[in-house]
Amino acid sequence: MPETTRPSEPSGDSPPQATVPPSPGATPYRLIEEAASLLEAAFDSLADKARLEAFRLGQDLRRAVRRTVVAALSAVVGLVGLAFFSVGAALALSASIGSPGTGFLLVGGFYLAIGGLTILILWWSRRRQGDDGQPRS
Repeated sequence: MPETTRPSEPSGDSPPQATVPPSPGATPYRLIEEAASLLEAAFDSLADKARLEAFRLGQDLRRAVRRTVVAALSAVVGLVGLAFFSVGAALALSASIGSPGTGFLLVGGFYLAIGGLTILILWWSRRRQGDDGQPRS
């Protein structure tokens, strides 16, 4: 026969152990159902946040596309205006000089000088910077 032992009486050396009686509705199945419910709520919350961020990203993308289209149309209208202004200036210069092609040569030379100066400034600024983009000392 196995020997049965009686629990020892609490002594003054160790604190008494508190025992919590199980709650009447706390069955293992109930705990699993509650855990599953909490997980489902957490996943629903994450899905809602993902949908909200996707909506915000869509709005930001639409706004960026709208701004890009407006900038491109403005650039096209500006270039057309520059072309008309250039032709008008060339015709006026040609009429004042008295030679039909000289005004166009002068306007074209002006644009070549501006383009060359721009390229020279870009080359000079890149030469002053090192390979890492930091200015040389």
